[in-house]
This record gives sequence, C-alpha cells and structure tokens, in this order.
Amino acid sequence: MTAIINLKCEYKVNPLGIDVVQPRFSWMMDTERNGAKQTAYQILAATHSDLLTIGDTDLWNSGRNESDQSVHIVYEGKALKSRQRVYWKVIVWDEAGESTTSDVAWFEMGFLSQDDWKADWIHGILVGGEQTSVPSPYFRKDFWITEQIESARLYVTVLGLLDCSINGQPVGDDLFVPGWTDYKKRIQYMVYDVTDLLSAGENVLGVLVGDGWAVGQVGLNQRQMYADRPSLIAQLEIKLAGGSTQVITSDNTWKHQYGAMLQADMIHGEAYDARLEYDGWDSSGFDDDDWLPAKVRDDIEVQL
Repeated sequence: MTAIINLKCEYKVNPLGIDVVQPRFSWMMDTERNGAKQTAYQILAATHSDLLTIGDTDLWNSGRNESDQSVHIVYEGKALKSRQRVYWKVIVWDEAGESTTSDVAWFEMGFLSQDDWKADWIHGILVGGEQTSVPSPYFRKDFWITEQIESARLYVTVLGLLDCSINGQPVGDDLFVPGWTDYKKRIQYMVYDVTDLLSAGENVLGVLVGDGWAVGQVGLNQRQMYADRPSLIAQLEIKLAGGSTQVITSDNTWKHQYGAMLQADMIHGEAYDARLEYDGWDSSGFDDDDWLPAKVRDDIEVQL
C-alpha cells in the first residue's frame, strides 16, 4: 500500500507565521513495494479544505507535472495575504500509473508588511553597561475578553530572549527564541496559536525578557553589541465568535518590574534569587500596584 506522508511547507509540518510569499512544498512517498517511484505530481491549494478538488480549487492547481521531484516545489498560485490560512494536498502517480492522494495539510501566513505591526517596542527603566548587567524585566498586561473565542494568534519577539506565558501557562515549548541574528538588520518573530490559553473574562499576558545575544556578551566582544537593554514587541490578535477581532498590543499601558532573574547572560550565566519570585505575576488577580509603566521606544527600525 502506498501513502503520501511527511507533507511540509518551508521545512515544517503545518507551520504558523510563514512570511515567504511563494512557499515551497515537500512530501515523501511511503511504500513497501520494491522499485516504486514517483513519476508525476499535482498540488492543490485552497482557502478551505472542502475546496481541495480539481474543479473547485480557488488558490492554485499546479496541474499534472511529469516529474519525480518531491522537494521544494514552489507555490505559483494567487498572491497570498497576511494571516491567511491555506489548505493543500498533493496527488502522486507512481511508475505503474497509479495515483495516491495525500491527507490535507495547511500553512498560515504571518505578517507580510511592517504595517501589520500595530504594537510598540517597549522596555524597562534599568540599563546596564558594557561590563555590568541588570535584572531581567518582567512585563505583564491584563485585559478582558467579553465574547467566546474563535481563534487567537500571538505575534511576539524581543531584543534578547523571551519566556512567554498566558494566564500562567507557557506559550509554546521553544527555547532561546527568537534566536541569534544580526539584530541591527533583522529580528525574527514568533507566531503561536494561543486559542486554548485564553478564556472569556480577565486574562493576563506575561513576558520575561533576558539579555540573550542582543544585549549580553557575544564571543570576545563587550556586552550591548546590538542593544543597550532588553526590549519587547507583542501583538495578540483574538478572533471572536461574533465576527470581530480584539487586538492587544505592547504599549505604555503594560507594566513591568524586576524580580528573581538577577542576571541572564549567555556567557556569564544566570543568577536567580527565588526569594524575589512574583507568585502569580502572569495570572489574573495579581496585585501590580507597585509595578511600573513600560517605556515605549521608537528608535528600533529594523525589519521584523
């Protein structure tokens, strides 16, 4: 029996936040038959899974291509939009002329324009130096949702490293994000499906930001090679059951404070004082009266 498996878009299975306007598709043909091989393929892409038929596909029908290629097939359909979800599948013909159709896969576009970002870059009040570090800032934002939630996406990145949570629950399982890059030219951002972490009523978005490579020491260089302090930009977009969208953006209404994370440097290491923990700081009901307003900065102009 033949199956088409391991469907990937831009190296990932069902990825969120693709910002390649012509993403690439890959798949594998799985069979126990000796000498089996792909001889042709056809890719269908649509805005809804029920449109993935040859006559109804509304984004792209590649047509039958006589080829054994199954890696990095470039999308050549209609122009894709920010936040758009695309469903796709592939039909593969083998050496005997028999066809096999894959299951449905999908990918979701991220932000294709800087104008999609409505959030501000924010930071804390403390600044270290080339030889000295300061504690890592804790940022929090509480907000209310008054309707049932259909879906929610969190777009977030930092100058530094981030540890993000919603209502006390971790967002994703990534480590050392957003990763090392030339922060003066481009900063990678993360996209998370946070639908299941939110609920009607009061919610809290929390982000702990460490120095990472952007602010901490890198190699034999001094600290602050790319930035003088950790900074955060976050945009939470919530689609509500009634059809509207609620957007929570980082701005000066967020609050911040310094606590248990006294130092977080990639070379000098981490210093953590458990006596300074904020129990429940990223959950509703926390008293943040002594927390400080976040500071907005407008001097970050790199590509996101």
